Amino acid sequence: MWKIIYFFSYFTLLSLGFYLFLIKKKKKLKFKQNIKKYYVFKYWKGVIWKKLT
Repeated sequence: MWKIIYFFSYFTLLSLGFYLFLIKKKKKLKFKQNIKKYYVFKYWKGVIWKKLT
């Protein structure tokens, strides 16, 4: 059970850092980043889903 909690806290930190990174570079590559963000989100959602089921 603690593994899931650890994983979620790590994921939250990771996504927070990623989000801050996106804000910094927002004006440069907005379209590319939106695609990247979408795929990263889909990937992590799949990983979490596999862990939980």
